[in-house]
Amino acid sequence: MNMDIYTLEITDSIKLIYTISSEKVGRHSHYPHTHSFCELYFLLEGKYSYMVENGIYDVPYGTVIFTRPGELHSVIINEPCVYKRLYYQLPMNALDFLGDRHMRCFSDRPFGHRNLLVLPVEQMNDCVKRILAGVELYNSGSPDARSIMLADLLYTLRTVNSCFDNPHSGAVGERRNTLISDALAYINTHFGEIRSTSEIASALYVSREYLSRSFTREMGIPLTKYLTTKRIEYAKNLLSEGIAPVEASTECGFGDYSHFIQVFRRETGVTPFAYKKGQNEQG
Repeated sequence: MNMDIYTLEITDSIKLIYTISSEKVGRHSHYPHTHSFCELYFLLEGKYSYMVENGIYDVPYGTVIFTRPGELHSVIINEPCVYKRLYYQLPMNALDFLGDRHMRCFSDRPFGHRNLLVLPVEQMNDCVKRILAGVELYNSGSPDARSIMLADLLYTLRTVNSCFDNPHSGAVGERRNTLISDALAYINTHFGEIRSTSEIASALYVSREYLSRSFTREMGIPLTKYLTTKRIEYAKNLLSEGIAPVEASTECGFGDYSHFIQVFRRETGVTPFAYKKGQNEQG
C-alpha cells in the first residue's frame, strides 16, 4: 500500500490530517479501534464501507463520520482503489472557549448511534474546498493559516451540525449486511453478559459456524476477536474514568479476574492497574 499523509497542527490540541493511499488489495480491513479524542472524518474518494459500533454502512461521497472517545470503528475496503480522506482530531473540550454547542454531533446522541450522515454534494464540495484551501495556505507558510483553518473547522462543524439537527435535511447512512450489523448491535448491547459466540448466533437465529464465517469474511477479523476487542476497549474507558480494575473486569464480561489481566496485557501491553495509573497521571 502506498500512502501520503499530511498532519497539520491547527492548535496545540486540534489536528487536521489529509491522507491519500492506494489500496491494492481488495477486502482490506483496518483493525477496529477507538480513540481518546473526537474524530470528524470526510470521505473524498474510495470504494469502502465503514463499521462504527452498531453497524456497517455504505459510505458514498458526501459521507461525514463523527466518533467520540471510546466508539469502536474501522474501515473495510471493498475493492482495490485510491482511498482519499481527511479528518479532524480534537478533544471533546477543544472548543469549550466558544461554548459547548459546536460539538453536538459528538455529544448530543446516544453512544454508538447516529455516527454518520451524508451531506448534499454542494455542501460537501464547499466544506472540502475550504479545508483544502486551508491546507495550501498552511503549506505556504502563511502566518494566518492556523486562524483561518480554525474558522473553517467551525464553519464545517456548523454545516454538519445543521444536518445533524435535522436528519430529514440530508440522507443518513444506511446499514449494509443486516446479519453482521445485527451481530455488532447485539454485541454492543450484551458484551458484558455473553459467554460464547453461540449465544450471539442463537439470538440471531443462525448457526454459530455460519455467523463466524460471515463475520470474518465481512469484518476481516474473527467474531471472537471482535468481542475481545470490544470488551478491552470498554475496559480502557472504565479505567480512564477511575473504575477499579476488578470492577471493570466484571462489567466487561470477564468471569475470571486473572484472565482479564492476561487478556488486557496481551492487547494493550500493560496491566489494567498500570493503564489506570497512567491515565490518572495524564489527567
